[in-house]
Amino acid sequence: MSKADPIDALADALRSVGVPVHSESLFDLQGSWFDAVWLLPDGVHYCPAIVSLGHLAHEAGHWALISPEDRARVQPGSLREQSIWTCGEDFAVECWMGAIAQAADLDLELFFGDLDDYAHGLKDTAIDPEMFALRQAVHILAGKHPGVALLEVLGMTTRADYPAMSKWLADADVVARHLDLEERAEIDRDRRPSSLVEIAHIYQENIFSEDIGGGS
Repeated sequence: MSKADPIDALADALRSVGVPVHSESLFDLQGSWFDAVWLLPDGVHYCPAIVSLGHLAHEAGHWALISPEDRARVQPGSLREQSIWTCGEDFAVECWMGAIAQAADLDLELFFGDLDDYAHGLKDTAIDPEMFALRQAVHILAGKHPGVALLEVLGMTTRADYPAMSKWLADADVVARHLDLEERAEIDRDRRPSSLVEIAHIYQENIFSEDIGGGS
């Protein structure tokens, strides 16, 4: 697929790794966080007229990293309001995006190009969204992003192999590893860290201990 059609290239790559994607001429205004993309049990639906690479890849990552049971019941709207949790949180999703960018033969920087939307969480901060996006892409591709270690703990890749993935979709084993990590990290689901920085510290403090994720 030519890079002249990056959305099509991404959609083909998603299908090739087991994520069903459906192009729609109309989109559901009650869709997911980004209205150009919404999640249903049969896969990821998107409106090609307004979708961006970052939106499509991010939401596809969420669909891939929720449990099979949750994929069978997911509906448009907030996952948390549906009591659906993503294995590895957004950090794992972002590095899943890095892997799918490689599979689609697309530059990961393109996925962070829609800064006004993707970096919505930075709009009230002093952080430069463009610098944030560049650093994200560099850290992910270098395997230095905490999400890469998370995907390893979840049994979906290794830091040596990344961005190659041995598993693209969360299954019972991945879910069990995620729940075990949450328990060991003492993450309170009723409280759910509201900041990715906070959850990163929790994960980083635990991820490299010898007994995490079935290590010897």
